[in-house]
Amino acid sequence: RKDVASEADFYGAMDGASKFVRGDAIAGMMILEINLIGGVCIGIFKYNLSADAAFQQYVLMTIGDGLVAQIPSLLLSTAAAIIVTRVSDNGDIAHDVRNQLLASPSVLYTATGIMFVLAVVPGMPHLPFLLFSALLGFTGWRMSKHPQAAEAEEKSLETLTRTITETSEQQVSWETIPLIEPISLSLGYKLVALVD
Repeated sequence: RKDVASEADFYGAMDGASKFVRGDAIAGMMILEINLIGGVCIGIFKYNLSADAAFQQYVLMTIGDGLVAQIPSLLLSTAAAIIVTRVSDNGDIAHDVRNQLLASPSVLYTATGIMFVLAVVPGMPHLPFLLFSALLGFTGWRMSKHPQAAEAEEKSLETLTRTITETSEQQVSWETIPLIEPISLSLGYKLVALVD
């Protein structure tokens, strides 16, 4: 029942997150089109450029502006989607993110690659992304070099869970249940003769 409830919460949250991200993408496309049309018109009518020159110059500027605007928008949408699609649980979000990020070394290697790609993009702050990429890569390497500790911890957790399950699933028979009289009747002394 708990798994079904968490899945229902997750899919409901995903529906809301997809609408949010879709609306953000549509707004970005509309801003891109307005910048393109407005830039070409300004180039032709204000700066007396030919249609070819205005189109070439302002298309390049609009595409560059769109790329610069979409990278932070992508990061913001991803962060918002993580928060929105979080299934309600007893733990806090920092604990959930840490568990998901450190679940497997491949997750850290993927994050390392993404951070490295962002570090080599022109105009992005190179040093923080490179340092963060190196930190994630080192953490993933350490996790892949020492999987025995994680496996031993997982086995001990499985053993503990199995022990708790076995103790909680003890057989109960009718002999172990004390006999309880379902009905009791109190009579006065003068009515005892009627009962006999």
